[in-house]
Amino acid sequence: MELKLFDTMERQLVPFRFRNNQVNMYVCGPTTYSPPHVGHARSYIIFDTLAKYLRYNGLDVKYVQNITDMGKNIKRRADEMGCAVTEIVDQFEKEYFQVMDSLNVDSVDIYERSSANIDLIVSQIDRMLESGSAYRNEDGVFFDTTKHLDFGAILNKQRHELELVMQHLKKRDCLDFSLWDFDSSWGVVFQSKYGLGKPHWHIQDTAIAEKHFWDTCYDIHGAGTDCIYPHHESIRLVLRSLSGNVEPVNFWLHNGLVNVNGEKMSKSSNNSISADSILRKYGVPAVRCALLAIDYRMPIEFDEIHFDEWAEKTHGLELLVGELCKNRNKNVPNREYGIFTPYEQKFMQAMDDNMNISAAISVAYLFAEEIRTRINDRNMTRDLINQAYSLLYQFDYILGLGIIKNGGKNE
Repeated sequence: MELKLFDTMERQLVPFRFRNNQVNMYVCGPTTYSPPHVGHARSYIIFDTLAKYLRYNGLDVKYVQNITDMGKNIKRRADEMGCAVTEIVDQFEKEYFQVMDSLNVDSVDIYERSSANIDLIVSQIDRMLESGSAYRNEDGVFFDTTKHLDFGAILNKQRHELELVMQHLKKRDCLDFSLWDFDSSWGVVFQSKYGLGKPHWHIQDTAIAEKHFWDTCYDIHGAGTDCIYPHHESIRLVLRSLSGNVEPVNFWLHNGLVNVNGEKMSKSSNNSISADSILRKYGVPAVRCALLAIDYRMPIEFDEIHFDEWAEKTHGLELLVGELCKNRNKNVPNREYGIFTPYEQKFMQAMDDNMNISAAISVAYLFAEEIRTRINDRNMTRDLINQAYSLLYQFDYILGLGIIKNGGKNE
């Protein structure tokens, strides 16, 4: 594997680095107050594919994702539905897991609710207060950004260019961000030495990362581009303060968003399309291909025509798998590809090129075309059938399409 990835902060392709065959990977998870939409699906499919590719290459990936179960939107939804915040969290966390399972997003090792880590969050705040990286006032505890002149480095902006996201009159500097907030409007509060309140968004993630990676430095932090500022910029400073490392995350990876009529698909904009509805209409292989077949860093415009096209293409792959299943040996697929090895090499070259999944999918379809031609020409021995099936099996695993499962149902 000679993987290069586009590091958002370095703004260029960087050879992928890891230690001792171990990759620690953190991706920002959902806020549980509504069903996941197609934009969420794209992000989690992309990082699922990355994790599977790394594992295919023999790396030991520890993939952690948070579940944000504290927030004003959750409280607002609970008030609308006339129920407790915990009921809203339980309901939409369950729906999220069901959709991820349906999408074959199965590479995440650990899902962690933010509220399960209050003690560690308080410990992190204590350490930042002791080091002078944070300060207390009558509104809560805040991070002092003035000691970090490169706040905005991931976004590639200077301090004076950053947009004010949340203003507190008592902050020392307008860009300082909250760590512990005395605001009780979220519907969830905790008692701490600082007073009754709750942890703010950014430090929820850093506590989970420290808990599961045994450190405040790790390899990959990913999410959609909408999380870069203020969320990832703030996480970077917290991690830096806790670890002492100037760059506590090796790679900041961000996927482009899904737009509707040129506007970001989001719950707040009331233009979201549920992932479940698209799944039921088109099926997993078509949905994953439609969302993976465009450069993962680029935004895409939601268009059901693309899903229709991919539904037809992936159905053809399933039929091909079905034909191979009729004549293959029923042993466990291996990695002996024989004369088809060049396809495997081209597929991996595409994936190594900053996860050029579109090119990888094209290689898989070119391979399928050759197999179809050989079958029609009666030019497939038992060994070739086994090798072809084995390679399709690996392509299917990395891309997470589920064509092997679907195509082999009548085996």
